[in-house]
Amino acid sequence: MDKNSPAGPEEIDQLKARIEFLEKGSRWNFFAIELLRSLGDLHKNANWDRSPKDLFKATQKYLKQLTHCESLGFLMVNEMDSTFELVCCEPSAHKSQLNREMDWYIENGVFAWALKENRPYIVDEGPLKANLMFHVLATNSQVLGMFVGKFGKNYPPPPPDQLSLISIVLHNIAYAMENGKLYQMLSQQNHDLEKMVLDRTGELEKQTHELQQEVQDRKKAERELMRISRQKESILGSAGEGILGVDNDGRFTLINFLGATMIGYSVKELIGKPIDLILHPPDSNESQNPDRSSPIYRALDESISSHVYDEKFWRKDGTCFSVEFTCNPLNHSDSQEGAVVTFRDITQRLEMEEKITHMAYYDSLTHLPNRNLVADRLSMALAHADRSKHMVGVLLLDMDNFKTINDSLGHNAGDLLLKDVAKRLSCCLRKEDTVGRIGGDEFVVLVTGIQNENDITALAKKIIQNLKPSFPIQTHEIFTSFSIGISVFPRDGLDPQTLFKNADAAMYQAKEKGKNTYQTYSPSMVFRATKQMALESGLRKALDRGELFINYQPKFDLKTQQIMGMEALLRWMHPTNGLISPDDFIPIAEESRLIVPIGEWVLRSACEQMRIWESMGFPPLNMAINLSGYQFNQANLIHIVSDTIECTGIDPHFLELEITETVLMDNLDSAISRLHLLNDMGLHLSIDDFGTGYSSLTYLKTLPISSLKIDRSFIQDLSSEANTAIIKAILSLAKTLKLRTVAEGLETEEQMEFLASVDCDWGQGYYFSHPLGVEEMTQLIASQPNAIKKEIP
Repeated sequence: MDKNSPAGPEEIDQLKARIEFLEKGSRWNFFAIELLRSLGDLHKNANWDRSPKDLFKATQKYLKQLTHCESLGFLMVNEMDSTFELVCCEPSAHKSQLNREMDWYIENGVFAWALKENRPYIVDEGPLKANLMFHVLATNSQVLGMFVGKFGKNYPPPPPDQLSLISIVLHNIAYAMENGKLYQMLSQQNHDLEKMVLDRTGELEKQTHELQQEVQDRKKAERELMRISRQKESILGSAGEGILGVDNDGRFTLINFLGATMIGYSVKELIGKPIDLILHPPDSNESQNPDRSSPIYRALDESISSHVYDEKFWRKDGTCFSVEFTCNPLNHSDSQEGAVVTFRDITQRLEMEEKITHMAYYDSLTHLPNRNLVADRLSMALAHADRSKHMVGVLLLDMDNFKTINDSLGHNAGDLLLKDVAKRLSCCLRKEDTVGRIGGDEFVVLVTGIQNENDITALAKKIIQNLKPSFPIQTHEIFTSFSIGISVFPRDGLDPQTLFKNADAAMYQAKEKGKNTYQTYSPSMVFRATKQMALESGLRKALDRGELFINYQPKFDLKTQQIMGMEALLRWMHPTNGLISPDDFIPIAEESRLIVPIGEWVLRSACEQMRIWESMGFPPLNMAINLSGYQFNQANLIHIVSDTIECTGIDPHFLELEITETVLMDNLDSAISRLHLLNDMGLHLSIDDFGTGYSSLTYLKTLPISSLKIDRSFIQDLSSEANTAIIKAILSLAKTLKLRTVAEGLETEEQMEFLASVDCDWGQGYYFSHPLGVEEMTQLIASQPNAIKKEIP
């Protein structure tokens, strides 16, 4: 920039910022220098012979300069009743106004807060309508007074860092005041002692007997001083807590300011009054007539120290609060001279302990007993039932469709539903029964004092009926159902673990029975559960041992009766149990997540077989492979499919992945994205079991699918007009969306002719062929090679 050219707005702003920075630094440096100077002047003026009042006057000009207060004052403590008295003010013209208004600040707890905080405490409300700064002038041993400063309009309250420095100066003033008081007291005592010695020295020869009496008096005074010293040492040793002293009759001899503030009295009101004044409500007879059963009286009577947790002290206004206190007797020689009690308010601590206990034993969402508390109550109920020869029922409830509700409406709606379910369950029970939440959507009900098992099953029916109406959640009407498993003490178990385990087995049996029902435990359920565990254990090893294999069920064109493709079906040959039905092991694979590695093996094996048939000279056929929900939702699905196609070298145009309608609708937005990625690879996508789910036709047209597979449940009963109407509707929809249709479960000629007449494209079922092994399927393909199309429409 040219030196002669005027500065632009940007340069001016930078200069202003620089000037403001330098000014701020200058103000801070000035404040630090003034602080050091004030401390130096303070120590110069802290003469040993000055009273606290005189010392404060000597430091007023430094305080005013340091704090920038418009006016300031010093209130000394009246040692008789621990009240404050305004003794000096700067400027003095403000003293009358400041003195008049201090009562408001005392009554509104400002002084108490300043005592508690022990730092500069700024108040911006009150009759003075100004920012006031209060600071306690105190040392480790006593409160000497209160500093009050009023800030003017031109000087608002300083920031925290300056307040900390101001606090240093005020603490130094407090210690100087205490030193002055101690010096004056010692000087006066020394003066009196010297005078007494001089007086006594002149009369030594004449008043020997008076000298002996004086020695006795001095010894007595020394004992009194020692007693007072011990009492003060006990009090000072309990700094930061409420402290009170009582004599052997249980009357107040002293109380510190903090203790009096905690119970709402002044020190003057309590001295000489019985301790029962705070041990009982103010309007009770006990507060007037001492009751020596209190721990404090026991400490006095037995002359031993005691510690009490969670006692009640009563305030002047009739309210009480929880305290923890320690009572130490004061012993002198062989006699007891009262006791000192130190106490603290533990209300907040008890509230926190109560919250922790609630968190440990109650569910945070529904506030019902959690698993721990339910187990405790069940243990007690079993012990009582064993003595009274009654039965105890354990009902384990599991919501049938909670995951769907959570996924479709969100976890907030799920939480609201659980709360409403908890309320309805509670309304079904007696007061002596227990309902608890022991898992995400699992509840448990304990029924005690039962003599007839029918009462337990009647309760299960009542619960199902009570949960049947819809739940209004947000803007939705949610219908849900519960599967209930029941175990009964003593028939089904003698301890909580066994009863819970058997109720859980019965609950899973209820789910398999169709849900929204209850089942009572029977020993066969344990046998079945054991069998399932054995199957799961064997299934984990089946893949490595080569026990799994694939059968292929062909698909035929319903008009030409020619093979158009096939579906790869998983089978398991157990080494000892023989061929295991897919209905038995597929659910176990799903539940244990073994379906993911097994599904990858099926995909790769089927694609490798496609490549083998192609290498044998057979024209390619459509190969359909089922994807479970866990497979479809795994993060690396796209990579697995892409890698399989690349490694096996198949043409993806002849690979078809089947996904059930329910899996797609569980998370539709994510499903659409994933289906498009699969479709971009060139393979085909099909919706399996179409018509049994709850898909939206609005979204169906956006899915990149090539075919719909009609569920076998509609094919089995063509005598039902509803089934035939559904089939025709599905075929009409597919034709409109230009999708291929495949009917599964064809078993009769009648079924085949009907489906051909309504223009269903392909069929699959026992009418054409059972699932075939590799060799049988190879022979079938070879038997009609000229009938197979090379391109799948």
